[in-house]
Amino acid sequence: MPNSNAQEPRILLHWPDASAGQYSAGVSGLPPLMPVGPVDGAAQAGGDYSSQRHDPHGEELTDPQWQLLALAVRQITEHAGSVLGIQDAEMLLREALAQANEENAFLRGVVVDDTGWLRIRDARVRATCSTFEVAQAVALLLAVLESLYALRLGEQRVRKLIAAAVAPLRLSLEQVGLSVVAQ
Repeated sequence: MPNSNAQEPRILLHWPDASAGQYSAGVSGLPPLMPVGPVDGAAQAGGDYSSQRHDPHGEELTDPQWQLLALAVRQITEHAGSVLGIQDAEMLLREALAQANEENAFLRGVVVDDTGWLRIRDARVRATCSTFEVAQAVALLLAVLESLYALRLGEQRVRKLIAAAVAPLRLSLEQVGLSVVAQ
C-alpha cells in the first residue's frame, strides 16, 4: 500500500459519470488516464466500439494522434524494459493487449509488432472509432499493462515508471483525450 503521507504518481482510469457530468474513478494504479469528452451510458457499460460512435463530434483519429498514443505505450514499455528487460516488458504488453481486447473491439484490431510497437492491423478499424473511443481503448490497455507490471515491480515503482515515461508527452496526450495526472 502506498504511504498516505507521500504523493506518489498514480494513474487512474477515469470514465465519465453521465449523471453528474464529472469523471469518476475506475481502475486504480495508472497517472490518471482520463478520456475527455461527452459519452453516453452505452460507453460506460462497455460496448462494441467498432460499430458505435460515442463521441457526438465523431472526430476520426488521425495518423499523428495514433502515432502519439503508440509512442506513449512504447515509452512505457521501454521504461519497464530498462528494469525487467525489454523482451519481458514487450511480452507483458502483448499479454495486456490480449486481455484488454476481450473488452474492446478497437483493441482487437491492434497488434504488437516484432519491434514492440502497437500497430493497427486494418485501417477500417480505425475509421470506425472516434478519437475519444481510441483514447478510452488505450487507457484500458494501459490499466491492464500497469497491473501486469505491478505484479513484478510493485505498484509504487510502476506508477513512478509510467509517470516518468509519459511526462514529456503529457500536453500532447491531453490534446488527444488522455490526461496524465500525478496523485
